[in-house]
Amino acid sequence: DNLRGVPCLCLRSRRAGRIRIMAVEYCCYATPGKRKAALLCNAFAKGARAKGHTALVYEDAPHKLRPGAAVFYGVVPATRHLFEQAKAEGREWWYIDNSYFDNGRGTYFRVTCNALQAEGTAEPDYARAAALGLSVKPWQLNVGGHVLVLPSSDEFMRLCGWAGGLAGWLARVDHDLRATKRLVKIRPWNRDKQGAASGLPAAMNGAWAVVTHASAAANEALMAGIPTFVTGQCAARPFSVTNICQIESPRYPEGRERWVAALAASQWTLGEIALGAALP
Repeated sequence: DNLRGVPCLCLRSRRAGRIRIMAVEYCCYATPGKRKAALLCNAFAKGARAKGHTALVYEDAPHKLRPGAAVFYGVVPATRHLFEQAKAEGREWWYIDNSYFDNGRGTYFRVTCNALQAEGTAEPDYARAAALGLSVKPWQLNVGGHVLVLPSSDEFMRLCGWAGGLAGWLARVDHDLRATKRLVKIRPWNRDKQGAASGLPAAMNGAWAVVTHASAAANEALMAGIPTFVTGQCAARPFSVTNICQIESPRYPEGRERWVAALAASQWTLGEIALGAALP
């Protein structure tokens, strides 16, 4: 009776001939009504089962988390309460989202445990990076151009706990960039990811630096040799300056090739996820 309403899988033990109850290990919470979210969550669940785990997918955003690790493809208002519950309870949670690079967007997806993004510390896969056409250009030293600000969505900024959402972040950036006399260009967030990616190289051309919270566009800037300033935990953080007031003192660290190859090894196709490649 205590297990009533708790998703579980009943398996018969061959040795004892008895019924054994196995609690759900992974519960995937798809955004209600979003086909892509359901597709990714079902692929993750299939991959978990391929690894010998138990997994279920919920497409109705229940009021509370089910037992087990929580898995999300993105987090929206309908599922944010579940995401916040997972963090508050110290649950293991998994996050699935678009790829780290524009090359592979729509085909590759990042999967992280207890983090929104990896930071490029995985074992590098140079062949995988090369197959994606990922290349690192020399640092653009002493380029006296503009500062390009790349905001994320208001929804994402609130998810990251930024007071005031996007408006609060922009106000902070505006304050901190008073340390420079350079032209500051703000490129508004665009829901059309393909369109945003196609225009990014032109927007970055000649830039002194890119400023963002956690946008994957920072990864493109680093590969293009443009210094980055970030305010959030993201893949670009190890190669970025986190204090925007230091905009006149960008970093030009070594090791970007290894970092790119490590991120390439930390994203997978839908088929690979369904085989369990994203799980240890």
